[in-house]
Amino acid sequence: QDWMTPQSIAALGAFIDSLAPYVAEGRVRWSTLSQTAQTWRTQYGAQPFRYGCAAVPPTTYTTETIETWVTAPNGNQLYTRAIKPVPSLYPGQRFPALIAIPGGTGAGAPLADNPGYRSLAASGFVVAVFNPEGRGTGTPGNLRSEGTEDCNGFIHQDDLKAVVEFTAARSDVDASNIGVETASFGIAIGAGALGRHPTLPVAYLVDQEGPHDSRVIT
Repeated sequence: QDWMTPQSIAALGAFIDSLAPYVAEGRVRWSTLSQTAQTWRTQYGAQPFRYGCAAVPPTTYTTETIETWVTAPNGNQLYTRAIKPVPSLYPGQRFPALIAIPGGTGAGAPLADNPGYRSLAASGFVVAVFNPEGRGTGTPGNLRSEGTEDCNGFIHQDDLKAVVEFTAARSDVDASNIGVETASFGIAIGAGALGRHPTLPVAYLVDQEGPHDSRVIT
């Protein structure tokens, strides 16, 4: 129900054309109203059916946790962990990615053991976490990144930039669907990095109760 204009008709036509790959794969089939009604009668016995979300079983992926050293713009090595679907089990698939940053001035790498993030990876995400420069205890799963503490300043923001770029270059990541999640003071790293590096391939930023302005952050 709408007024049709040359612009809206052109937009609709472009959308219809974009469905061609799905038609070729057999995932979409063109059908007129009368053809659809006839299919309903002949193939489905004219029986009504409500298709709800509960009818779709959730997909669970087998995951793995890997450790990587990522080079920061200043040359220091950043300890990074990622929980993700096992690539060999899902060849060719690209998954959305989330880079999580904790609150305060704590290490981020231990977040890889968080049940929530592990569950997100099992649902089809690559979840990446890292220790900004100077952080980490040196224990397994929390190795210390090179460099010195920067209190979520420019150096730590540039660390996030390096991790985003490294994640986007992964063969199992959909580089058009990368998000950053921050908590509390972690917003200084997240918002600072995205504000200073606006061309980073980040689709969205989600913050949990971060300081709301520069005065509070300072």
